[in-house]
Amino acid sequence: MICRVWRGWTRREDAETYQAVIHHQVIPDIEGLCLEGFQLIDLMRRDIDGPEGAETEFSTLMWFSSIEAVKAFLPQGHDLAYVPEEALGLLIRFDRTAAHYEVLDHRQQPIRR
Repeated sequence: MICRVWRGWTRREDAETYQAVIHHQVIPDIEGLCLEGFQLIDLMRRDIDGPEGAETEFSTLMWFSSIEAVKAFLPQGHDLAYVPEEALGLLIRFDRTAAHYEVLDHRQQPIRR
């Protein structure tokens, strides 16, 4: 299994708009590709005081069955950032490349009550 990790930053006042674009456009567009080997996408955020002032950092984790599945997602360069135009204008900076990790251990835990 491969985990693709990417980060981007918005101004704090743009965070809700960016999150809505990701939830309502970007993720559904990726899911609509019906890529073989694409398993899951996680979106995370945190507010920080960065070099540009009050910012919100977003991280995505995309889970794939293999590096070949990642390459099918971005055949023009699987390490390149995937930032659609509708999201680009809301970011103050972003990782130009994504990191890909071989997942060595991925353990689902039972729900404890």
